[in-house]
Amino acid sequence: MLERQTNWNIMRKYIVKRDGLVCRACGAEVTLKRFQPNTLHIDHIVPIAKGGDMWDETNMQVLCGACNLSKGSKTMEEWEAQKAAAAERDRITAMITQEEQAMPLFEGGPNAL
Repeated sequence: MLERQTNWNIMRKYIVKRDGLVCRACGAEVTLKRFQPNTLHIDHIVPIAKGGDMWDETNMQVLCGACNLSKGSKTMEEWEAQKAAAAERDRITAMITQEEQAMPLFEGGPNAL
């Protein structure tokens, strides 16, 4: 177990040196401090649960904690599609809200006309 942990620490340092302290998804600066929204995470681009190689450095990237926790066990493509769908949903909701706010209100209810 100690050897595996040592290997992971070496791999983690290599990925950080390669990618720098910048989230590859959102561009935010990441920190080595724990328990922060922008804490450094090493993400498997293709999740291990979906057949990604745990030790292949081309399958790893630096992400901030917020992005990595949002991505979860999705591939980057799945995660991007999820974010795009959420953004479209938010856009439509905002449009509907604006239309509702622009609608005139009638006093006396529907029979007042």
